[in-house]
Amino acid sequence: MDAGKRISLNSIVYAFRCGQSPESIRRSFPLLNLEEIYGAIAFYLANQTEIDEYLVQEEKEFEKLRLNSQATIPFGMKRCKKRIRNCSRRNYETKVTSQYRFERR
Repeated sequence: MDAGKRISLNSIVYAFRCGQSPESIRRSFPLLNLEEIYGAIAFYLANQTEIDEYLVQEEKEFEKLRLNSQATIPFGMKRCKKRIRNCSRRNYETKVTSQYRFERR
């Protein structure tokens, strides 16, 4: 794969493990040609144990960082997020008062 394309092996491996065919992966990543996709899959299959272990470690690290970032959100940001959730739950029904005007209830 061309290093300038910035499509990770992880992306192709996850798609392959989810059952996508190389042609389907090609549609998801149009910058890659089938030769590159088949090459990535062949590399994965030849090194499957090591790559699977690496992916498990990456997932654990991502989850750790995600939990860390949630714990460090400032109180004001939490309040802001709560307000946004509350606003989206409100019922903004409208009634037609004329052909072009609407009023919020």
